[in-house]
Formats: sequence, structure tokens, C-alpha cells
Amino acid sequence: MIVGAVLLVFGRVHSYEFLGWDDNVNVTQNPYVRPVGPKRIARIWRQPYKALYIPVTYTFLAGEAYLAGANSPGPMNPRVFHLGNLLLHAAAALMVFAILRRLVDHHGAACFGALFYAMHPLQVESVAWISEVKGLLAGLFSWVAIWQYLCYATADRPTSIARDSAVANTARRARYHYAIATAALFLAILSKPSAVAVPALVAALDIGLLRRPWQRTCWSLAPWCVISASCVIATHFMQSDKILYTTPI
Repeated sequence: MIVGAVLLVFGRVHSYEFLGWDDNVNVTQNPYVRPVGPKRIARIWRQPYKALYIPVTYTFLAGEAYLAGANSPGPMNPRVFHLGNLLLHAAAALMVFAILRRLVDHHGAACFGALFYAMHPLQVESVAWISEVKGLLAGLFSWVAIWQYLCYATADRPTSIARDSAVANTARRARYHYAIATAALFLAILSKPSAVAVPALVAALDIGLLRRPWQRTCWSLAPWCVISASCVIATHFMQSDKILYTTPI
């Protein structure tokens, strides 16, 4: 139902073209994306592009560019990129449903919340604008991180939130969920630096809704805070206060 709603509302974006605002810099004229090659992808991970270090996003764009004909003469097919955005948004909506289903014991309420997230007008720019794939990737990985953290936080608590979970009393599975959550957070930050706000959101959920002791929450989120702080410091030195490039609207 959720995926069908996303496709129904946003499906038309697959026929859109590239925009002159950032799509040329990030996709059509990006030397790391066109043509696609192992050395170029490796360089994406070694250094920032346009003072922005988002290697996960540019690696994803490189994969899409290859499918869109970046290594062939002629223009790339923008439909590949728009379809990628559409699928990422649908996957993010499913993750929101998974999170809400874990927090509320009502399937319909969780479905409504996920649909509200998916259909909100603020999502239009992210889905329809190819260059904002960084926000979609960061959002998807952030939701995965939150979902897996909730699995971890409730794994040793046989409460109504976790009673249907097979990981209720398994410490090993709890560590497994935490590892996935941490990896997802790292990927989210490498997709878009604004994902550094995820630990604060998770702390609010952990203390405010799950009612875990704040000491345990701080201990659990300490590695996440280190990752986020490192990203903030690195981004501060990479990004200039000046506009590095301009593109026509």
C-alpha cells in the first residue's frame, strides 16, 4: 500500500529531465561520475568534490550514471536517476512504517504515519530533483539506523513494544542490531552531513518513549556522538563560507 501510494503520487517524475541547477555540476558534468571507472570512484572516497565529502552519494550517482549511459557517446538518460530517487523514497517510507510499528501497537496508525511522511509536500523537491539524491540516501540510512537502534534498545526488554520480536532476550542479537544501526548512521553521514542530527533524535526516542535510563542511553550513543562530532569538524574544514560555484536556474 505504501509503495503503491508513492508510485501513484510521484511516478510522473520518471519522465522529467535534468535541471540546470546543480544537476550539471553533480551529474552531467561531474568528472568523477562521467565517465564511470574504478579509479574515479576511488577518488570520490579519497577527497571531497566541490568542498563536500559525500562519497556514498557520488558512488550511488556513478552507478546510476553507468546505467544511464555515461560511458557511451551522447547524453545520459535522466529517467534512470529519477527512478532511483523514486525507489529510495519508497524504501524510506517503508522504514518509517517499521519504526512506527515498533513504537505503536497499531498497524493502521503506523501505516498512516508512514503515508503522511511519504506524501508530505516537502518531499516533492527531494524526489523530483536528481541532485537531492543525497538527502534521500541520508534519509533512508538514517531511518535504518533509528529502526535498528530501537531493535537494539528493546532487545533485552520483554515489553509490549518488543513482545513479537525474536530478539527480546538475546544479547548477541542486540549487538547485531547495534552494529547495523551504527553502520547505517555512518553511511547516512557520508551521504549528507546533516545526518549528524540522528543521535539527538534517537536519544529523545530512547529516553522519552522507551523510558530507558539516561545513563544507558548516553553509553549507547557515545560512539555515535564521536562519529557525528568528527564529521562536523571535518566538514568545517572542507567547506568554505564562500560560494564555490554558480549555476543558472
